[in-house]
Amino acid sequence: MEMIRKREQVIDNKITIQMPEEFKEKEVDVIIMPVRRKKREFKSLDLISIKTKGMKLNRDELHSR
Repeated sequence: MEMIRKREQVIDNKITIQMPEEFKEKEVDVIIMPVRRKKREFKSLDLISIKTKGMKLNRDELHSR
């Protein structure tokens, strides 16, 4: 069984899907699921950095709390 998953934009309450030439089936199931966009404070989490140079980790002290 071959499956195609694509994300398409709804335009005027319609979705148009172009099937690949090699897809030979003539009857398919269509499942529509909305995409929920997450609202994040940061554009990218890669922008966050922590400078750890010179920091000492005392595991016994950490676990005693």
